Amino acid sequence: MNKCLFATAIGIIGIAVVLTGCSDDSDPVAVNSSGDSTEATGYTKTAPGIQVSEGKGKRSYEVTIENLSTGQPMSPPVAATHKKGIRMFKVGKKASSQLESIAEDGNQIPMVELLSTSSKVTDVVDVGRPLTRQGTVVGSFTDNATFMIQAKRSDRFSLATMLICTNDGFTGLTSIRLPDNGSETYYLKAYDAGTEQDTELSTDIVDACSGLGAVALPGDPNGNENDAVDSDGKIRPHRGIRGEGDLSEADHGWEGAVAKVTITRVEERVTYSVTIKNMSSGQPLSPPVVATHRKSLEIFKNRRSASDEIEIIARDGNQAPMVSFLTGSEYVTQVVDVGMPLTRAGTVVGSFTDEVTIEIEAGRKDRLSLATMLICTNDGFTGLNSVKLPKSGSVEYYLWAFDSGTEQNTEKSADIVDACSALGALALPGDPNGNENAAVDSQPRGRISPHPGIQGSGDLSTSLHGWSGPVGKVIIERN
Repeated sequence: MNKCLFATAIGIIGIAVVLTGCSDDSDPVAVNSSGDSTEATGYTKTAPGIQVSEGKGKRSYEVTIENLSTGQPMSPPVAATHKKGIRMFKVGKKASSQLESIAEDGNQIPMVELLSTSSKVTDVVDVGRPLTRQGTVVGSFTDNATFMIQAKRSDRFSLATMLICTNDGFTGLTSIRLPDNGSETYYLKAYDAGTEQDTELSTDIVDACSGLGAVALPGDPNGNENDAVDSDGKIRPHRGIRGEGDLSEADHGWEGAVAKVTITRVEERVTYSVTIKNMSSGQPLSPPVVATHRKSLEIFKNRRSASDEIEIIARDGNQAPMVSFLTGSEYVTQVVDVGMPLTRAGTVVGSFTDEVTIEIEAGRKDRLSLATMLICTNDGFTGLNSVKLPKSGSVEYYLWAFDSGTEQNTEKSADIVDACSALGALALPGDPNGNENAAVDSQPRGRISPHPGIQGSGDLSTSLHGWSGPVGKVIIERN
C-alpha cells in the first residue's frame, strides 16, 4: 500500500493528487439539534438501487395468498389490519351482511366499505381480481396474489374470499397476530356462511363458476338466486361438495386446506440527511464512507486493534476496502461512498469544499457509522462508530481525532499521502513522493487511541497541520 489509490487532478497547484479516505470514532458526544436547516455544499452521492418503504410508525407486510384447491376458484380477496377487537367472522356465530355478500355473491365491496370507514382499522386492501384454481391460468388471472399492507404495532390481520363454486362457501383468516419479524404461514380451511342452502344448483351459484371453474354449469349465464334458498344458520366448517346438484365432487371438491397465506414483515426504511463538516483548519479529510447497520456491527473501537479496512483508511485514505466490506455484510442496510475529500475548514480547492451532505437509508433500530482519514497524518482518522439515529428531528455528533496504532508518527512527507500537499496548508518537501507504509509500521502493532496531535517533529507543522478539540461535526436529520 505504498501508492495512493484515489487520484484527482488539482489544477490549482498542478499536481495529481492520489487520495484515499479514512475515518473513525469511539466515544462521540451527541448534542440535540434545534433542527435548523443546513445548506449543503460539495458533491452528494448516494448508493443506488435501494427503495424506501413508508414508515410513520407503521409496519409494512407482504402478503401472498395461494389457492390450494384444484376445484374452487376464489373471489377477489379483501384483507385488513385492525385492532384486536374486530373480527370479519367467527365460527359458531352468524355471518354479517358484508360477509354474506362475499360468501354468496363473491362481492367484496360492502366489506371493503365497512372496513374503510372504521376508526379501528389501519389499512384495507381489495385485491381486485379473483384467484383461479390451483395450477391454472384464465386470461390474466392466476392462482395467487401478492400485496402490501400497513399495520400498527399491536394490529391483527383478517382476510376473506368466496369459494366461487359453492352456494355460500368462503375461506379466510380472522384477527390473527402479525409476525414481529420474518414470516408466518397459515393454511386456510373452508367455511359455510350458513346464509344459503347448499343446493349446488347452477341457478343458485354465481356465473363465475362456469368462467373460472373446471366445467361450465348447465344454463349459465343464469344469474344467482339468493332469496329463494336463504337459510338462517351460523358459520361452520364447510361439509364439502356432495354432488347433489350441478356440482361434481371430482370437478369442484377439495380435501384439507383450500388456501395458503404467507405474511412477511418487510423492514421499513427511513431516509436521513447526513452533513459532514470539517472543523479543522489544518487537516483535510479523505472521502468519507458512511453506513447504516444493525447495532451489533462496529467498524472501530477505541483501545481495540484497527481492522484492515480502518488501517487502509487511516494510512492511505483509501475507503474502497471498507466500502466493499460493508456492502457485503448482511448486517448493513446501506453504504454511501462520498467519493470526494473535504478541504480544511473555511477553504475551497477546485470543486472541493469543507462540508458535504448525503442521503442514506436506515432500517428500524439501525445505527450509523462513518470513517475518514486525517490526510496530513501518518495514520490518523476520525469518524462515528454505531451511533443512534434520531427518531425525529436531528442530532449532532462531534468528531474526535484517533490514531489507528498501525504506523509510527514520523510526520515525514515520504510517509504521508501526497494529497496533504494538494489539500493542506502548504506543499510538503519532495511531494509527489508516494506514501511509505511498510518501513514505518508500528512495531508492535498498537491499538486505536486518541490522537496525540501534530508534534512538528518531521515535515508537518503544529501551526499549519495541528488542531485542538473536535476535528469535525456530523448533523443527522430524519427526512
